Amino acid sequence: MKLGFRSIKSFLQSSGSKSTQSVEVTGDNNTVQQSINNIIVTDLDGRLKRELLARAKPSPSSLGHRAFESENLEGDDREEIKRILEYRQLANEGDNATAIALLKKLGADARYATGYFAFRLHFNIGVVQQNIGEFENASASLRAAHTHCPEDYKAQTGLAFAELLDREYEQALERASSLLKVEGDHRNLASCILLHAAKSLRKEINVQSFLDEEFSSPDVVAAHLEYVRELRPGEYVDALNRAFADDPDNDAVATMWALSTLDDMKQNQAFLLGAKMSNGFEENVAKSAEILRKDLQQSFDQRPPNKLLLPSQANNAAVALRLSGNVADAARLIDKALEKFPELTPDLAQIRAVLLLQEEKDNEALELIRPLTEACELQVMASEIEARLGDKSSALGRIDAVLKSKMPYGLLTHALATKARIGINTLDQNVADEALEELVAVASDAAELVLLRSAYDRAFAIRTEKAELEQLPVERSDQSSEEKKLLSSLNDADDWDFSTLLQAADELLARGYFRECTDLLRDRVSLSKESPALSSLCDACLRGHLGSLAKEINDGLALEVKNSVFGWKFGANVAYLSGDVAKAVPLTRKLFEQNPRSISALEWYVQSLLRANDRKRIQRLIKGLDDWELSGTVQDRRGYVNLLVFCGEIERARSYAYRLFCENQNDHQAWMALSSSVLAFGRPPGTNDDLEVTSVQESSTFEVVKPDGDKQSFTIETNENLFPLRDGNIPLDHPVAQAALGKTQGDEFSWPFKMSGQANIVSVKHKALAAFHLVLARFEERFPEASGFKSVSVNFEREDGLDEMKAMLKQRADYSQSKANEYHEGSYPIYILGYHLGIDPIEAFLGLKAECGLSPKVSSCSQADQDKANLALKQARKSGIIADASACYLMRRLKLEKIVEQEFGTIGVSQETIDIFARRLQEAESSSFFDDDTGPRKAGSIAVRDGQIVFSELTEEEVNKKIDLMRSDLEWLKSECELVPAVAKADPDDSVIHFRREEGGRFFDDIFAADGSGRVLISDDFHLRQWAEGLFQTRSAWIQAILFHLEDTGKLPIQTVITSTIQLCHIGEEALSTNSERILTAAEMLLSGELSEAEFTIFCSLLGQSGADIRSHVEVTVLAIRGLWEIGSLAPVREKTTGIILQSLTRFQRGDTRVVLDAVQTLLRDERIRRYIVGWRTGHFLT
Repeated sequence: MKLGFRSIKSFLQSSGSKSTQSVEVTGDNNTVQQSINNIIVTDLDGRLKRELLARAKPSPSSLGHRAFESENLEGDDREEIKRILEYRQLANEGDNATAIALLKKLGADARYATGYFAFRLHFNIGVVQQNIGEFENASASLRAAHTHCPEDYKAQTGLAFAELLDREYEQALERASSLLKVEGDHRNLASCILLHAAKSLRKEINVQSFLDEEFSSPDVVAAHLEYVRELRPGEYVDALNRAFADDPDNDAVATMWALSTLDDMKQNQAFLLGAKMSNGFEENVAKSAEILRKDLQQSFDQRPPNKLLLPSQANNAAVALRLSGNVADAARLIDKALEKFPELTPDLAQIRAVLLLQEEKDNEALELIRPLTEACELQVMASEIEARLGDKSSALGRIDAVLKSKMPYGLLTHALATKARIGINTLDQNVADEALEELVAVASDAAELVLLRSAYDRAFAIRTEKAELEQLPVERSDQSSEEKKLLSSLNDADDWDFSTLLQAADELLARGYFRECTDLLRDRVSLSKESPALSSLCDACLRGHLGSLAKEINDGLALEVKNSVFGWKFGANVAYLSGDVAKAVPLTRKLFEQNPRSISALEWYVQSLLRANDRKRIQRLIKGLDDWELSGTVQDRRGYVNLLVFCGEIERARSYAYRLFCENQNDHQAWMALSSSVLAFGRPPGTNDDLEVTSVQESSTFEVVKPDGDKQSFTIETNENLFPLRDGNIPLDHPVAQAALGKTQGDEFSWPFKMSGQANIVSVKHKALAAFHLVLARFEERFPEASGFKSVSVNFEREDGLDEMKAMLKQRADYSQSKANEYHEGSYPIYILGYHLGIDPIEAFLGLKAECGLSPKVSSCSQADQDKANLALKQARKSGIIADASACYLMRRLKLEKIVEQEFGTIGVSQETIDIFARRLQEAESSSFFDDDTGPRKAGSIAVRDGQIVFSELTEEEVNKKIDLMRSDLEWLKSECELVPAVAKADPDDSVIHFRREEGGRFFDDIFAADGSGRVLISDDFHLRQWAEGLFQTRSAWIQAILFHLEDTGKLPIQTVITSTIQLCHIGEEALSTNSERILTAAEMLLSGELSEAEFTIFCSLLGQSGADIRSHVEVTVLAIRGLWEIGSLAPVREKTTGIILQSLTRFQRGDTRVVLDAVQTLLRDERIRRYIVGWRTGHFLT
């Protein structure tokens, strides 16, 4: 028989035995911040700012040893004893309930009424009862056993056992001491009772004087360790380690060793924060977790288990597994415990909530702990979660209620710090001030105050406007004295403890010193488990765009970390950072499968599918969701409305958005969600978009003029939950609804209330449309600081009725022109111009000439640049090329992609290029519209020109052709091009990294990809190529250089080079090159009708461009004109073409025109040409 003393934990240990955990629920994409017996302080942006404070001393975690052997009855073959042994075996196999029932049934048998058999029966019943935590019953049974055989040493030992259970420690100690003076099979049990009684009394005893061979018993070894732990704690760990090494199969000692290791973990701040530990420490952590898991499983196998012991067993096993990195196993273990024993929810709610938060199941964590109103610590946690979910009002109400109750000092400071964080994170300075003032009043020396004040300063004191991108490349502004002090202190980092080091790293992270943060942490952080330090390291990599280091860390993560919410998010972010979206899709899918009720998790998955251009998969995914099961913030749910529209689920979108609007009428995000659902921009073609309601019916809003002349609106609402949320909601059986049903605008009905007369229906609308009209009318007034709708006064009856609209459009045009001028005069890539104008770089490239009269900068037109490009393209035949978005667009429009691929291999592209084309397609689809459900698809734009408003409209055929071409472009990129990771050979300088993080800095993806892959960069953006060469020595070329290369290698006929160059000129490119041979061929094409005169003129406009090297242009002109007059077949066009060439050459020469013409005449000795030029000059007044 196993006699278990572990079940006496309520008597033999302090009341705080559970491993309590607190979790800070603020954080960035990859951050779930948590600690054991510690507080973590986070700042406004969710970066880890913490000061570890022990809120309670770690409690003794050993619970007494599991069990020890009782007397051996196997040699007694009497039938009465055999029956007891048979039923006892059921208890040994875990079926305690049946064993007790059968043993008690034996009590009705007269043979067990008195004497020895009665003693044995009651003794065994008592042992089983104490094993399942029925201490009072166990004591009664053991005392009854003694009365039936008081002279038996084992019966006397049972009485001592009962005294121990009843906390009569002096009597138990005295009786056990006496029993150890005599020999017998009772000595092991008596020894254990003696040691536990002495431990409870904290009484020193001379163990060696009466314990000899008993020390060979595993039960006595365990009991003695408990005694040593209490009375000689300095010797305990060494004694425990020796005992575990001597007998690792002793379950009791193994469990004690595992709990001792857990205590070490809880007290080791460096380990808790994520420091890299020795291999031996890590092995012990894993081993202890497995032992505690096994211990809990053994309890699960008991029927029933000891429910007094079970909460601590489950909690300790889950904590150990979590700290060893097995978060998923810990969650499964707690779920199993709660499934089997739901009554343990109050005991296990905290650890389960922590695990749910780590899996980012915030709503589930909140649902679990919110009802436990008596647990102040859990209510503090609930308030943090509510704040994170955007419910600031409930969060503050909850934590204020907690602060009004009595609580321990440690919890009070924790609650005040939490309230301060809520105020800081929500930018509510009054709340933050109030909480910090109270915290100072009760704990002026609290360590978390330092971090809270730092976060407070960043939130309120040193907030600055975002730097304008035109000032880029961004250089770090002058460092503050605090920053200088922080950076200077890093020289002493090797002398810091890990807590101090992490605080410094987090301060660096918060202040934007991402590289310094990673340098401080990278070799000091464990990759084997999730931790605050690992979160900070990964955060710094992602926010600093340190792609190479991020990939290195991701590759080194332990498998358990990779297969966690943290790992999936970090892996997806690394994939995005490197431009390899395909790797993000399976990770975000797992993220959503792990948390299918979270809109945030859904957004992660959908974004990866969008970037992979898998719209059909998104539509299938959304079709299978239950909208009302999903949870998230108001902003999350607004995004879900847009997603429903994108997938063509218009009715679902409007129903969902209308409810969101009704439930959150003080949140502008809900108003915008409703607007998105009504406008339904971006819906797929052919989607039903019927909002027309002509008669009063369910879900309609109608306005009536009552008999007394007052107006009132009513909405027939079928959703009872929405009744109290809006004025005018009435059910279908309401008298007004019944009287108005089926009526239309202009109809009358008898007013059903006491005033007599007829009510007139003024309007009837779909309730969502009516609410949208309310949004349009009141948004600016209700939310003046929010961006959304801007009203513009229009009056078609007045001559100046469109002036306000004209002014707005002109302001936009003037802004665009000013930015275009800055680009033309500056030296930054055209991508930045597009960012300023809110358009993609392709649109900026194409619109620069058409809208602003300025040409994009393609090349310097110098021979040196051309020679450098020629050399790069020769090398590209081996290394390959990578094309930016504009280059891809041009290759497609010039139909060069096939021949380019034949020459250089598969064309490389970055993910950013694919994303640009995907966004262009989505915008084209969303900006088209239908006049009505059956009308043609159209698109248009509005602008002001020469003081007049001009509306340009594309026909359905033009719209469809445009969208089909964009769709074809995107398909080509995804199926025919090679995705090149946007990772440089080495993480570049901080100024470059900082620039790339800005929204207008993503053009660096192409540069990084070219550098990391060794490919030649193809771009028609002169400044982009200059930056690539200057920063990374990247080789590059442009489209016309490729045309020349293909011509030189015989891959492309000269005629195609000419027509392609003309197309480049059509879109505004000017800084292009030509030669006499191409001009002569163009003249032949003019003669044959392959080119028009206008096209020939455009091609010749490459001569004499502003800023060109006029000497080289004169040389080309002379050679071309000489050829025109020497080639007999060109006689019909020689004069016309000569005049066009001369006009092109001199058009920008102004005062130097005569000098240039004189030089041409001097170099051309043919008298016929000289006479023509003299005549041409005379006609142009240039003699």
